[in-house]
Amino acid sequence: MSTLTTTRPGLRQRLPAISANVLIVVVAAFIVLFDNNRFWSIAHGAIDSDLTGVILQVSTALILIGAYSVLFSLLSWRPLLKPVLIFMLIFSAGSAYFIDQLHVIINLDMVRNVADTNTREATELMTPSMALYFLLRAGLPAVLVAIWPLRYSTALRELRTRFIVMSLLLVAALALLASQYKNFSIVGRQNKELGYFINPFYPAKSFYKYAVEMMPHAPLPISPLGRDALRPAPAPGQHPQVVVLMLGETARAANFGLDGYARQTTPELAATPGLINFRDTASCGTATAISVPCMFSLLGKQHWSSEPKAQYLNVIDVLANTGVKVHWRDNDGGCKGVCGSAETVDVTKNGPASLCDDLGCHDDVLVQDLPALLDNVKGDTLIVLHLMGSHGPEYDHRYPPAFRHFTPACRSAQVQDCPRDEIVNAYDNTILYTDHVLGEVLGLLQQRSASLDTAMIYLSDHGESLGENGVYLHGLPYALAPAEQTHVPFVAWLSPTLEQRQKLQPACLQKIGDAPRSHDNLAPMLLGLFGVDSKAYQADLDPLSSCRG
Repeated sequence: MSTLTTTRPGLRQRLPAISANVLIVVVAAFIVLFDNNRFWSIAHGAIDSDLTGVILQVSTALILIGAYSVLFSLLSWRPLLKPVLIFMLIFSAGSAYFIDQLHVIINLDMVRNVADTNTREATELMTPSMALYFLLRAGLPAVLVAIWPLRYSTALRELRTRFIVMSLLLVAALALLASQYKNFSIVGRQNKELGYFINPFYPAKSFYKYAVEMMPHAPLPISPLGRDALRPAPAPGQHPQVVVLMLGETARAANFGLDGYARQTTPELAATPGLINFRDTASCGTATAISVPCMFSLLGKQHWSSEPKAQYLNVIDVLANTGVKVHWRDNDGGCKGVCGSAETVDVTKNGPASLCDDLGCHDDVLVQDLPALLDNVKGDTLIVLHLMGSHGPEYDHRYPPAFRHFTPACRSAQVQDCPRDEIVNAYDNTILYTDHVLGEVLGLLQQRSASLDTAMIYLSDHGESLGENGVYLHGLPYALAPAEQTHVPFVAWLSPTLEQRQKLQPACLQKIGDAPRSHDNLAPMLLGLFGVDSKAYQADLDPLSSCRG
């Protein structure tokens, strides 16, 4: 007697086979409807809820589905079909996470910022929330695409069918666009930011522009700007002049005690006699990769571009060429290409365990070798200390436990999941700690007043959004960025001996803090402090020039 056994078909065998065209349209529809939440949220608020508005939103969805279907069809053929669709699902989900959860815009500047992100910064963004988001938005759909059986006909017939289907979709999309053109144009003109949130089109466009930018190009012409720079020889018996530039990270003026914030987050700066506070200062960009090269350039925001038509010297190059010794100490992932003429040290590589771990170092690590550096100065010197400052999203990791003053503080990298007051508390603690580090540097400079003429400048690269209007972190296009991302703290302190050497009038210095300033003032200020004679020096942009006797 024999037993008859049957094998139950697997999931793949039980799924009905579909055509490639159906799969393409389904994936396009999924991306449009589920990976564009921010776009639909803004569109819903901008379009009336009457019948005309409903028709307009439905038309928009159909146009996008048709456009993406045509695009995916052009990019894929039999062996490439599923890999292309899976890639688009993953790319769209990744873009959607940052667009929907953090309300960032993935433009060219943001892509540059991503390219400059180091492993530590990337690790902070890898949260359980992000993993779950990817699983639902990309993982499960990608698995279904991978296992779903497709029904193919002959290559010629498949090509003909694909052409007919995609032509019909394209014609339908164009017809809908033409029929609703008036409404589309009105909504588009009144809500220009909508285009930034069309996913994955706008992010893909930004990555493409970055890829083109990174391709080898013919050597750029060399600009003569700054090559005429000269400095007078130091007077006999004159002390070396030392300027310490504290390059801040992600500090916004809105939470800076000196700038009128309700909390005193800058007690040590507030207690410093003679401190100059430029309380109305605008950044050059909203991301480090833009702001740092821009603020050190000789061109100013209006003329500086991340896509230069010539090679330009920056203020560090000019100072080094005129005999100023330049040191760059970095705790924030690099100098973004501006420190080529400086002696550069990444302080995180040999930082002590008391200040550093796998996620980075606290900014006190920058002060560790500063006394020895100051004591060995032989001539005029610029020291740049690049702070980690208030870099998000893990604000609570930016300061030692002793500076957890404002509580409860958000201790998660998923800042959007924390109550806003806890986010602000954690961020304010970062400012409080930065104030402490600045106070330490000021103390070291004041202790050496008998042998050095010193100055300290603190300037942040950009600000930060802490959930205002649902926006987090930074990096929005400058034209759309809120003041929280562009209004930054900027302070300066000069020793009495340096004020005398520069013939600066103390009473005048205390009056210059109210005028509007920007990153454009940094390079002229440094050139002026070191007495550089050059056509690149713009006295009207040097905040100290009006106080020189």
